Amino acid sequence: MTKVNTLYTNTSMIGIKILLGDRELGSHTIEKDTVLIGRAPEVDICIPNLSVSRRHGRIFKKNGKWFYEDLCSTNGTYQGVSKVSLCQLSSGTELVIGRCRLIFSESMDKSGGSKSPYAIDIRKILEEEEGEHLKSQIDSTIKFDKTAVIKIQPRHNGNGDKKCRAVAYLECSDTKDKVDIEEGEIFIGKDEGCRVRINGLLIGSRHAKISYDGQNIIITALKSFPAVSVNGVKITERVLKSDDYIDIGSYRFRIRFYK
Repeated sequence: MTKVNTLYTNTSMIGIKILLGDRELGSHTIEKDTVLIGRAPEVDICIPNLSVSRRHGRIFKKNGKWFYEDLCSTNGTYQGVSKVSLCQLSSGTELVIGRCRLIFSESMDKSGGSKSPYAIDIRKILEEEEGEHLKSQIDSTIKFDKTAVIKIQPRHNGNGDKKCRAVAYLECSDTKDKVDIEEGEIFIGKDEGCRVRINGLLIGSRHAKISYDGQNIIITALKSFPAVSVNGVKITERVLKSDDYIDIGSYRFRIRFYK
């Protein structure tokens, strides 16, 4: 007698629910041992959100258990406030990819899932939630799966000289671009007024602030997501020391003091 695979004959199936905030966008049943998730149209679960990498992550089965692995995506995968590269899945596990929440289910109603590659009109959703202004910015934010070049905005006084004597500098780990840290405040974000400009759909106009009061150099997170972390630990505010590294989304900076 031929053995029937119960995964496909039961009324409940393994699946993923996809949400934007509290709004459920749909669901996708998992009918094979490895499922790719990303922005590319050829993956199994396609989420055409510009903050999602082309091949963002995968769900796979090993030794009868289900796992999720991030495939070195640009903006990462989060479980709560923690960035994850590999984790075991159980019913109710929630992951955040880009602006979407993915909830793993071991008892999804078979009638509620889709067997075809899943896709959502992210442009329409963003337009509804955040208005025409964000829609006009979409094509000018994330265009690559790799870190973009940081644009440094120099600051001078009226005579063309630097405002204060720099005691340290912030260095981008990829480009080695530097920005001096002087008494006062430095903003990091995508606003034109920020001295360190970074792009990304989830990056705030002013995402973080570095201030120097003559004694301490302090970084303050102005946005909670993507998290601002120092030496791999999420922070709201931290005094910086030489060689500390700062992560914001896909960007990494290092603080170095002049000798």
